[in-house]
Amino acid sequence: MEDVPWVGLTDSYQRNIAYTNAPWSGLKGTFNPILQFLHDGQLKQGKEYFIWMDFRDERPARFFIAFDLFPASARHRSRTVLEGTFGLSGPPLRRNE
Repeated sequence: MEDVPWVGLTDSYQRNIAYTNAPWSGLKGTFNPILQFLHDGQLKQGKEYFIWMDFRDERPARFFIAFDLFPASARHRSRTVLEGTFGLSGPPLRRNE
């Protein structure tokens, strides 16, 4: 792989609904989902990219990741659009959730 400069994940959204149909819905534990995205054509055709995770400690961590690709010209800066893309749904969160 080569070093390709890019801005990174600059935009993110905290959830405002309880994702009752997400893969982790029936699992014990606390999950704090965050929707993040790249935009403006940051990924270039013919280049390889990797996702780097940095965990707080050496214990195994369970996490879920999903991604989708949109045309570079599209601007999907909406939590609702991203939730719909991944089929995430549920009731609104109460403040203490």
